[in-house]
Amino acid sequence: MVSYTGGETKFSISCGEKQLRSSSGQQDNLSVGALETAVLVHKRKGKNVQGRILGEEEIENGLARSFSCKKKWLIVTILCVQQISMNLNASILGNCFVELRQTYGVTETILSLCQSLFLVAYAFGCELWAPWSEESGRRPTLQWSLGFVNLWQLPQIFMAAFGKPDQGDSIGAGILFCRIMGGLCSAGGSVTLGIIADMFDADSQQYAMAALVCASVMGSIVGPVIGGFLESFVGGRWVFLAQFVIGLAAQLLHAIWVPETRSSVLVAKEARRRRDASIEQVWTQAELDKTSHLSIDFWKDAAGIWTRPFKMLAMEPIVTCLSLISGFSDALIFSFLESLPMIMDQWDFVPWQRGLCFISIGIGYLIGWAIWVWDIGRRQGKRQRFGSTATPETRLRWLLYTAPLLPTGMIGFAWTATGPPRHWLVPNFWLALVGIANYAIYGATVDYMVASYGPRLSASATGGNGFCRDLWAGVSVFYVKDLYSKIGPPGKHLPYGSTVLAGLAMVLIVPVYLFCFFGATVRKRSRYAKAIAQGMADPTMTSPDTV
Repeated sequence: MVSYTGGETKFSISCGEKQLRSSSGQQDNLSVGALETAVLVHKRKGKNVQGRILGEEEIENGLARSFSCKKKWLIVTILCVQQISMNLNASILGNCFVELRQTYGVTETILSLCQSLFLVAYAFGCELWAPWSEESGRRPTLQWSLGFVNLWQLPQIFMAAFGKPDQGDSIGAGILFCRIMGGLCSAGGSVTLGIIADMFDADSQQYAMAALVCASVMGSIVGPVIGGFLESFVGGRWVFLAQFVIGLAAQLLHAIWVPETRSSVLVAKEARRRRDASIEQVWTQAELDKTSHLSIDFWKDAAGIWTRPFKMLAMEPIVTCLSLISGFSDALIFSFLESLPMIMDQWDFVPWQRGLCFISIGIGYLIGWAIWVWDIGRRQGKRQRFGSTATPETRLRWLLYTAPLLPTGMIGFAWTATGPPRHWLVPNFWLALVGIANYAIYGATVDYMVASYGPRLSASATGGNGFCRDLWAGVSVFYVKDLYSKIGPPGKHLPYGSTVLAGLAMVLIVPVYLFCFFGATVRKRSRYAKAIAQGMADPTMTSPDTV
């Protein structure tokens, strides 16, 4: 008979001798899924309850891993729509700037802040929402996120449609506030990537990961393509309504077709069902450790959950280094969003023509997706023939050949985007190479993180990746105009600006090669990776000597 105390819950238990660690850091003789008798004393309810702890292996057929292939890919398709919707919100706004300036007198500074602070807020939104999906479930987290984002679109629609010419400052401030709140409410790709980890094991998730990453990066170029036509033919103010309609469609599809996938939440739901139906008195560890919302322990736990992605970004070399290069790569795309009008004006392009230039980046994304799918099949075939076991580092191998396309494409673009008499298709060819590299960097880094940290911490780990991507993209809005107008001799500002970015890209792709060859050593020294291997959800919840 062993006595255990955890939070506000105490219980005594007689069971086997399997060793587990409690959330308080104490080591107890408990057996998950094999307990014969347990007397649970819940202090908040003030009564003793007879029962046992329910383990995941007992309801394996009810978990997301057991969904049919058809159901899994239906969910993946809907998640792709969500990713396009969320990233379109960040990239389409620039197409309303001219009309807001001319109609309402909104200043250039406010408009730039609307673009940049949305991305900065989006970066923090990814971090703040991601861990709650691991604690409370993927479905409610995404529904609340999508709902709030759509809600903040409504005031922007009305301000842009019914404002008065003398209200420029008020309209600009209102749109800026709504953009910041919309960014904070955006869960980003960290939660959707966590859903992939819930449904697929490490060896079968890569095809779904490839599709989701492709949709995510496509959102950043779909925005200016759609926005260019809206600006040219119906008015830039329609971009707000377009964001709302696409976002609402994404939320409805998710509400109708995407169930909960988080294993711990599904086990808790099954435990409650059995208790309510008087089938069996079973509990989950999360239920036993749950504290009142009015207690200090609850808010301590909440602070720990919120800060987990930031801790991983600061303390985990895997998350830190790969997130930095992924963030820089994404910042390039948003730098092109800002600089492409200046560059394509050399050929006298109108808004819809400038928007179509982003298709070249989209073609690069599709080529990158095709290369990744080919590489996945090649490695899986090799494992089947030779019976080898894949390590997370094998997921970075194709990046050794595609990452150098980032600085190569930028240098080529820099010195061919010089205007007539050179044809405009030439710089667009180099943009396609940048698209291949950006897709490969994002896809390989998040795939490596999910494989390294598993479904328990994948959302927090990839949340750091999303944080860097959105933060760098937001910051790029402030420097890109000076970069393309003040660096280099007169008449050479545009090529010199892109050359500077290419030089930075050469430096930042170095960690790719280091992790490819030495990643296993880094993972062995990772507190979080070791915690996952030992079956703990968060090493910060254990005593230091246990990790």
